[in-house]
Amino acid sequence: MKSAADTLEERIRECAYHIWEANGRPSGRDEEFWTQACETVAANGGQTSSKVQRRQQKPPPPARLPRKRSRQTTQSGIAVPAGSF
Repeated sequence: MKSAADTLEERIRECAYHIWEANGRPSGRDEEFWTQACETVAANGGQTSSKVQRRQQKPPPPARLPRKRSRQTTQSGIAVPAGSF
């Protein structure tokens, strides 16, 4: 029969594994993922939920590029098309 500590460690290990996979399986970051998993499991009252794991596996949105300015504003506040100067 497993103790509560064994069960908790299994939950943390599973959560850390999901975090590791979601981050592209990098090497050398095991302590970081273990700490994050401990915090996640503690925040969920010792439970790992599939909803939390799915959120961690979702990649971050791509960075947006700045929009090109199509009009320039003169000191008087009048907008003129770009390239007309």
